Amino acid sequence: MTLLRGITLPLSLLVLASTASIGVIWLQSKPNALAAEYQPDFIKVELYNGQEMFVSRYEVTVKQWNACVSVGACEALTKHDQLDQDHPVTGVNWFDVQNYLSWYRSQTGTSVRLPSRQEWVELSGDHAPVKKQVLFTDPRLSWAANYDITAGPRDRVVKPTGSFGVNESGLSDFKGNVWEWTDSQCGDQVGNQQNCRSGRYAMGEHEAILSDLIRDPGNASCGAGLPPANLGFRLVYTSS
Repeated sequence: MTLLRGITLPLSLLVLASTASIGVIWLQSKPNALAAEYQPDFIKVELYNGQEMFVSRYEVTVKQWNACVSVGACEALTKHDQLDQDHPVTGVNWFDVQNYLSWYRSQTGTSVRLPSRQEWVELSGDHAPVKKQVLFTDPRLSWAANYDITAGPRDRVVKPTGSFGVNESGLSDFKGNVWEWTDSQCGDQVGNQQNCRSGRYAMGEHEAILSDLIRDPGNASCGAGLPPANLGFRLVYTSS
């Protein structure tokens, strides 16, 4: 607390003094400073362990991302120039996402984060990926046992939010072609059979393990099946 001429000020002050004048600059982090149009619509979901989690109905959109870009806290991505504002933001690596999370927290006071791999599967509910049948069981070929050679090319064109249906919890697009970053690292999971020594899980039609630096996966994953078409993310937070 700082006293100035008998007034109690619960703010931080930066005073610039000179022989001619004294300037006062107010420094304050304002809760909920972000306009509502740039904030996701959160839905409360009860997890299997009874914990309540708030989950964004859609993946973070281009419009929401650009609000972060406009103040220099996030990187401008040229591929978004071709998309409408209500499309999911794509082409973001894990570090890009961390910049957005930090900025969002500073603007709203809400401790948003990425879900874990396990949380993502639980949140997807009846829209969870269907586990593919393995092609063979020879342990010498375990690296390829889950690779789906029958899968055809997937549509890689990013669609507007809400284009891929709603699950039982009211959450959209878990079945979409934008895969979502999680905070789970390879090696965090017990019984991992994919033998990746580094990387983080992205979740979608199946799971893939990607380098934190990847923005456009291509063939850069060591998960089973075809690589992700697009990389985006969804926000979650808990009340505790």
